[in-house]
Amino acid sequence: MRTKTAHTPTTTTERKRAMTKRLPPDPENQNDERAEWAASALRDFQRNTRTDDEDALSDLLCDLMHWSDRNNCDFGAELSRARLHYEAETAAPVENDFDMLCPRCGASDQIDVAATVFVRLCRDGTDDTQAHSGDHTWDDNSPALCCACDYAGTVRAFCRTESSDEKPVLLAAAELVIERWSNGDLADAVRQLDAAIAEAKGGAK
Repeated sequence: MRTKTAHTPTTTTERKRAMTKRLPPDPENQNDERAEWAASALRDFQRNTRTDDEDALSDLLCDLMHWSDRNNCDFGAELSRARLHYEAETAAPVENDFDMLCPRCGASDQIDVAATVFVRLCRDGTDDTQAHSGDHTWDDNSPALCCACDYAGTVRAFCRTESSDEKPVLLAAAELVIERWSNGDLADAVRQLDAAIAEAKGGAK
């Protein structure tokens, strides 16, 4: 059970580390403003509840769960949507012309692809600059390597596609369907799945 205490700002070692950690990418240059909106909501919550800094965020989330219970809102589904929005708002910009990035570390400017090229056979070896065709080709199954983190896979694994953005929300929908089905509420399971599919197809805010 939570107790309300007088608001006394506290700073823990964990909070210090969190404040100095490297921030994720901000492709729209709006995340500082978004964070301030959240800070404003937390300040109002603390004024009303006298919750201290250490517990403010978790208490607010807990109270939002209570609010969801009383307002026909699925907190888990909304949290999954929030994660999808966060991922979109912190996605690193792609720094190549092929819309490829590392699925492990997100780097897009240190990707090597094993391509097929024509070379001219010479007495002392080969020369790609003398070949009649200077083209090089690869496909989705060609090997690829991220030189930033040493992740190795196929080109397909490095391709950032719309379908990859749909996966988190559809996975959450599948989990909700299983949960509702096990509770005997198939109609609600179908509604949640329809909403998740619509969210995935519509994209993040």
